[in-house]
Amino acid sequence: MFHYIMLLAGLLAAVWVYKDAKQWGYTKLWIILWSIGTLFTVYLFFPLYLILGRKPQLKAKPEDKNTMENITIEADAKFSGVVIDCPMCGKQVNEEYNNCPHCGYTLKLYCEKCQYELERDWKVCPNCQTKTPEK
Repeated sequence: MFHYIMLLAGLLAAVWVYKDAKQWGYTKLWIILWSIGTLFTVYLFFPLYLILGRKPQLKAKPEDKNTMENITIEADAKFSGVVIDCPMCGKQVNEEYNNCPHCGYTLKLYCEKCQYELERDWKVCPNCQTKTPEK
């Protein structure tokens, strides 16, 4: 009976370690290794994981400037709310941006005279009847 209780405790601890390691950003290999170790030797791996394993893992290398810049821009866009895909390059940008920070595509058009926001297919500003510039 004792062995069944220990097996159940190991299984529950392994499932918890699996979910927790995934949340902390470990790779699949490390998640599986921590979980299997916890399942079979719960007295050894579970305390080790609690002491050593519960640290956030970096998803991108700090020296990779381009990746860090993209993460910063995406985080900045998501922080302020609505995120859209740029129609030109497909990367995520904040809905409030006028131009895509990745490719420079003009996301929003404004009337030169009254600054009313225009749709791309409009030929005339509905607010002041000024002809829209060629796109």
